[in-house]
Amino acid sequence: MGVPGSTAVTCGAPEVYRAASALLGEAFAPAADAAATFYTVNTCSWPRTETARLFLPESTVALDHAVQVRDARTGAPLPFVEEAQSNERHRAAGRFLHVPVADVPAGGAVRLDIVPVAERSAPGDGDSGLSGDPTVVENDHLRVTVDLREACISSIVDKATGREMVRQDAAVGFNGYVYDEYATAGAFNHRSSKTVADDSMHLLASRSTAPPAALVDRVTDATGQTLVYACSPAGTRGLRVRVHLPHHAARIDIENRIDKDATLTKESAFFAFPFALDNPVVHTEATGGVLGTDRETVPGSATHMRAVRRWISLSDGNSHAALATADAPLIQLGGIAIPFVPYPQSLRQEEPATVFSWVHNNIADTPVTCRLRTPFSVARAVRTNYLGLDPRDIGQDRDGAVPVDIPPLGTAAVVLHLAPSARPC
Repeated sequence: MGVPGSTAVTCGAPEVYRAASALLGEAFAPAADAAATFYTVNTCSWPRTETARLFLPESTVALDHAVQVRDARTGAPLPFVEEAQSNERHRAAGRFLHVPVADVPAGGAVRLDIVPVAERSAPGDGDSGLSGDPTVVENDHLRVTVDLREACISSIVDKATGREMVRQDAAVGFNGYVYDEYATAGAFNHRSSKTVADDSMHLLASRSTAPPAALVDRVTDATGQTLVYACSPAGTRGLRVRVHLPHHAARIDIENRIDKDATLTKESAFFAFPFALDNPVVHTEATGGVLGTDRETVPGSATHMRAVRRWISLSDGNSHAALATADAPLIQLGGIAIPFVPYPQSLRQEEPATVFSWVHNNIADTPVTCRLRTPFSVARAVRTNYLGLDPRDIGQDRDGAVPVDIPPLGTAAVVLHLAPSARPC
């Protein structure tokens, strides 16, 4: 096909893609009696037992039809939990199935077959396996206690060693919410790098933690045990926390949902994770590598915060813990810094094993940028495919907007040719 990047490669790409798709379909063929087939893949070098989240489109199986999930290795039905689609008016119609899958081999896959059945399986006892204490969830590995008065997790006990994993004298509880307001003016002195802080804390206008929370739900199902609590902290319309302890796993899944209004108030919010470890070595995943407190960093780089891809690990030589984050990559370690040079610490005590997840801030007035006018205008708009083929001009509206028709459940590739604008910025 010639050298890489040649027109032969570009023109032949769709055919190669179709051939590869056909080979993949042959290698991972669905079961004859299945409405849908999924493969759970384990990319790790050790066997894993985990809960798979599968999306079953309504076009494949109607929402009011019952299904059964079968393990293709044995043909046995697997327990599962259904989850309705969120914001169903604007997302693909269907439902999610949460299926615990045991012993997926290292570097291997397990086939799961979705088979229509006449009746839905009867749900298990929603209270089985739960402790008598409504604020406790427990499995073979961990015992987790929620403190509703402080709206946080007060205790995580490793049952194998009896060790408490939460620092008991921490400034903020485990998964505790912290909200800071700053004394700088929103939409005015947004050049945060020109603002200087000091140990007097004069730029910290206020600091709040979460008020007492209400227990909203407590249940056990095929995937594990779950506690849900809610409160209304400062800076939010509401905070809802879901604490999930999977069956037979030494891991806690925490989901924090903040409902808040847009504001020009200079603010930050954090969730604290104080681990009971003694001067641990901390490693954080970065793009293409790992940073750590035991490793050199680029001179001049930020010392008060880090951006992580997915995880942070802590180890004091005797105990180990890891924190994984999906949506909040900024962290601060050991304390909370005032976010203006020279970034002084604001807590009374240093906590080397406490990770503060910096979930949002508007120190640099990023909400104001949407009100700035771009110094460019669109000279030409071209619709194409993702290989750059079949370009077609798109006419602009009178106000300069570029209308793009997108098919249902589809995407569109648009190339904008920009020209300097004569309008003032």
